[in-house]
Amino acid sequence: MTLPYKKLLILSCVALFASHLVASIGVEGTTLDVINLKGYPYALFMGAAIALFILYSLPVVTTELNPRFPWKNNWVVRLGFQFLFGMIMPFMIVMFFISWYFWIVGFWILETGWLEYYSATILAMLFFLNIFNELFAELSSEANNIDSIGSEGMESQETNLFRGRSYKDVVYINSNNRKNTIMFTDGTEFPYQLSIEFARTLLSESTHLLAKRGQIVSLASINRAKWVDGKRLRLQV
Repeated sequence: MTLPYKKLLILSCVALFASHLVASIGVEGTTLDVINLKGYPYALFMGAAIALFILYSLPVVTTELNPRFPWKNNWVVRLGFQFLFGMIMPFMIVMFFISWYFWIVGFWILETGWLEYYSATILAMLFFLNIFNELFAELSSEANNIDSIGSEGMESQETNLFRGRSYKDVVYINSNNRKNTIMFTDGTEFPYQLSIEFARTLLSESTHLLAKRGQIVSLASINRAKWVDGKRLRLQV
């Protein structure tokens, strides 16, 4: 089983367990009594769907906004986009799922008091998850020495890149959103967190072709070629 499927399986189990705990709130009786409640299967499914949606969507929001609207360029604009895509839209989608669940079991959400008691909790959870994702992305960048290095400082700091190896020794980079594989001329290969923009700037086609097998696969550049030093960057999907 590959890593993405393992991650999905683990997150699904966590989401189902969390959904069961939420469905058990305020219910007196055993676990079997909770399972036998009317609408329990729907609550379990909806809760798991909501949890998986939040766990997968918020990191994507951070990943997509960081290169397009960095905090250091204009924090007001970035804050607006983060608030819109990281809190408002997820909250509206969560409300849709919850309303759908109550409709299935025969209630209108405004009659249940759910919004009054739980909407603030959902917003607070989204707020702290956004902060966590931002901190995680920042710590990952600092640990891997990627975003802090510009192209003008590449030569002097190249030995600090890629776990002490020079960028000139890179043979192959396969980038799939936040997961990457890097291979070097000595045959070693390992996954690595790599910024797509960093790869475009520092790893030109001519550098790769020294090893006769260079390529950069970027989901952010599908159907769009990039010129680097007068040569077109090789893109594959």
